[in-house]
Amino acid sequence: MSDMRKVASDLLGETVVDDQLEPVSRRPLYQQVKDRITQLIDDGMLKVGDQLPSERALSARLGVSRHSLRQAMSAMEAQGLIEIRHGSGAYLVDREPGQVASDIADALIDSSEKLPYVMEARFAIEPFLTSLAADRRTPADIRAIRAALTMMEREIAAGESGEKGDIAFHAAVLAAAHNPIFVDFMTRLQPDMTRLREEALAQPTTPRLAIEAHHAILDAIEAGDRERAFRAAHQHLVDAAEALLVSELGTPSYAFLAEMLANATGDQDDADPAGQGGGVLGATPAALAAALAPRHIEETIEAVQEETGLEIVHKLDSTENPYGCSPRASEAVITAATQLSAYPDAEASALRSALSELHGVAEEQLIFGSGSDEMLLLAARTFLSSGRFAAACEPTSARYRAHTLSTGANYQPVALDRGRPDLVGLAAAASTASLLWVCNPNTPTGGYLGAEGLERLMSNVPQNVVVVVDESYADYATAPDFPDSVALIRSFPNLMVTRTFSTIHGLAGLRIGYGIADARVANLVNAVRRPFNTSNLAQAAARASVRDEDFIRRSRERNAQGRDAIEAFCRSRGIGYFPSQANFVLLDAPGGAENAYEALKERGFLVKPGAHLGYPAKIRVSVGTDDQVEGALAVLDDLL
Repeated sequence: MSDMRKVASDLLGETVVDDQLEPVSRRPLYQQVKDRITQLIDDGMLKVGDQLPSERALSARLGVSRHSLRQAMSAMEAQGLIEIRHGSGAYLVDREPGQVASDIADALIDSSEKLPYVMEARFAIEPFLTSLAADRRTPADIRAIRAALTMMEREIAAGESGEKGDIAFHAAVLAAAHNPIFVDFMTRLQPDMTRLREEALAQPTTPRLAIEAHHAILDAIEAGDRERAFRAAHQHLVDAAEALLVSELGTPSYAFLAEMLANATGDQDDADPAGQGGGVLGATPAALAAALAPRHIEETIEAVQEETGLEIVHKLDSTENPYGCSPRASEAVITAATQLSAYPDAEASALRSALSELHGVAEEQLIFGSGSDEMLLLAARTFLSSGRFAAACEPTSARYRAHTLSTGANYQPVALDRGRPDLVGLAAAASTASLLWVCNPNTPTGGYLGAEGLERLMSNVPQNVVVVVDESYADYATAPDFPDSVALIRSFPNLMVTRTFSTIHGLAGLRIGYGIADARVANLVNAVRRPFNTSNLAQAAARASVRDEDFIRRSRERNAQGRDAIEAFCRSRGIGYFPSQANFVLLDAPGGAENAYEALKERGFLVKPGAHLGYPAKIRVSVGTDDQVEGALAVLDDLL
């Protein structure tokens, strides 16, 4: 365990051992390396008395940089494991195969502080191989690749390495990718990959990054969008580089990535002179902006109606209130619509007063924005910049990463704790971060950090680190220990809480949200906020909705009933799910995520595919009306 993690664990009163801090897919590093060497022996690549394979081949198969391999070979020669013959290369000295594997693994471990779990070539090349199928895709190709990914996911979930699924994935991809376009992809990315391989000493990583990327690429392939497939693959290259790069390069990773992205963007523009997906009017985006993946856009009801011929389509993919908004809010919008020629109140004075009373805070503690997403962006712009760090537990909202990177800051993902924000991981990250993002309840899992946990976290975060608690779904929480985060601001002035009117208030179409913070923090954020960032209509509707307590109460109660019904269904059918305090449930997809999504769509129910949320084998079902929930569960039951 690192000193940083141990200190955090001690502060939080938890006993954490090394194995609990590592992803379940990692076996001990030594065993991983030894297994790879044993496989090389079994495959006949390493034979006693025979010349060793080329340095390039060995580094790729062992998953080590060539720099580390050279150091290891020097050590092996000194120990008599290999013999260097001038003019003809290196030869393996006679020894029992198991001992050979152990000795070489020892030398490789000694030659580098850290070795990758997955070789650099996997991160660098496989996404592009997958993309090749875009020009000659067949349902059989896609099914074979998806099946291999599913195999890998199941192995990892069982605590294994994912190696069998990885081998099957290679085979399926290569079968689909016998195509000249391979030259195009590799030509465009080869310079960057050569530099990455030669200069970066890899760190241990998990296959999750690769699995998520491959699903995104396959989605683009199935849509017939080759450029989108390339962009998804290129984003994977960026994510892999962030995981692989270490300080030995002498510059922060984002500086290297900025240069690499600029190069790749130029290559893409050259390959696409017409500008079809390779840039806007020939303009080159800022490197960090190019690193951000476009947000997944849900299918519209109209598009699905046209595709399926259904008259009624139920939208259970967008976490919207199925009961609409308060009638008072609708009436307020009609009244405000007679005053559209006037600029909105820049301070949202009437709404400010209503929320001040609701939360028991001073009016100067409030900040307003176009939905809670703008509140998050304002926090990033206020407290982050180049050279700083922000951290969040993932999988979670993609906006935290996007807003962090948009400021030039570095982003550090921390693993969730059984679908909930992880106290130990966040406390450890706080020692170097300027800002922590905490989604409570978390999206897409619905898990939450209780009152005691949040207070413990705040007690162990340095006062110069801002903690932004995103409570977009907090109005739906019914757990008795769900925290009163706003009340904690009195004790922890570095805490900022964000809320939205898009969910339980049913005002997603008007885009309005707010933040609550210590007055000094609020003043800083308000200085960054643009004037007139909320409309007259949004302010009026929000003010009316705040006053309609009965509508909010009924929406919360109905949501809890629907949520309980979904979770009870999962328990009765043996379907895995994350217990939720939000207005959605993330659950294992019967028959696979893609199959479940399509089956539900064919019956008129739109849900969120888990591949876009960090859980490729799951789907997220928003809580709808009783009839909607019953209908969606009936479809899932048919799939079992």
